[in-house]
Amino acid sequence: MSFGKSPLFLFLLTAVIGGNFFHCGRSPSEVNEPEHGSIKISAIITENLKKTSAIAATSFENIVVEIYGFGMDTLRFSRKLSNNPMLINDTFSGIPAGVNREVKIFTTDNNGLKVHIDSLDKRIVRIEKNEITAINATLIPAAGSIYMQLANVSTDIDSLFFMFISAEKTWEKRLKRNLKMNMSLDNIPDGTEGTIHLTAVNSGGDTLYHASKKISFNARESSELKIDFDLLPVTITMNLKVERPGVTLITINMADLDDTGESGELIITEILYNAPDSLKYIKLYNPSDVAVTIDTMIIEVDKSRKQINSITVNAHDYYKLKVDLVKNGSQITLRAKDYTIIDRIIYIGTTNALEWPEATYNKAICLDSASYDVTKNNFGRNWYVSDDNDPAP
Repeated sequence: MSFGKSPLFLFLLTAVIGGNFFHCGRSPSEVNEPEHGSIKISAIITENLKKTSAIAATSFENIVVEIYGFGMDTLRFSRKLSNNPMLINDTFSGIPAGVNREVKIFTTDNNGLKVHIDSLDKRIVRIEKNEITAINATLIPAAGSIYMQLANVSTDIDSLFFMFISAEKTWEKRLKRNLKMNMSLDNIPDGTEGTIHLTAVNSGGDTLYHASKKISFNARESSELKIDFDLLPVTITMNLKVERPGVTLITINMADLDDTGESGELIITEILYNAPDSLKYIKLYNPSDVAVTIDTMIIEVDKSRKQINSITVNAHDYYKLKVDLVKNGSQITLRAKDYTIIDRIIYIGTTNALEWPEATYNKAICLDSASYDVTKNNFGRNWYVSDDNDPAP
């Protein structure tokens, strides 16, 4: 059968040749395939929240990168973090090339709550084909915890209720009475406005103590607030301390509810509690430029008390004191002879609760030198386990 040169034959031949010409060397899929680049992110976590296994802590587990732009689908990368990074370095590939690509960087916990966010509200970059675009970011806290430590809890208390109530959500814990109690409300977003409530009840459910305070939770700055703690029929006060990033710490000694703040002439900077009794000690540091002499110092460990006469600590020097301590935590208070408080901390051993490090046998916990302060030494995150038995000078 011969087609000759009919118009139909010429039309089909033209179509085939034309098709081959227009697609010469590339398939249709290659024509539409986008060109890609990569981004390399170096993210610094400012005074990071501890990545800890403890239940009582706001912790971050993942680094998340989201990329938006015209002509592309939203990309989302989520990668598991290990250890406790202060600096995150990672590269993310397969990003369509183009201008005005918006990049969001944040960390999350295992439930997806944002724990850190980028310090820039908006980050716009250009993605070049087959090139790596470097991004240097600083991640700041977006959520945190409210910690509470109580010592010498009265035996007439059966339970304690600890709550933070906002318009959107209520965080709450209830614990049965113990001599020493540690409680934590976690994963509170930065800027949340609400009211802290502390209520102690007896076995019959009657309220014995109550405290409340309206706050705006700030995950990024340090401040001190005053809160009224009602002990019928009188009213006393306690300090509520806010420490960056994302931790509000409330410390209460229920055996001394009307105590004042800490004067700070000497600071507790080292504790050896997991050792034979004969070796247990604390170290005090003099942060001033002159020698400090205290003619009578009273040392309280929980409900025990002893007195030391006339100690002198030279400027920027240490003084070692033998004290009786327990592995599961103690309240240590240093007082002058007029009973004013020089320094006080409540350390927690054995559990890593509230971010306190757990010391192995015959190893001291030490305060980081950048945190030599009567406020900062209250926070477990500022302590570490020493490699030496007696590391400080």
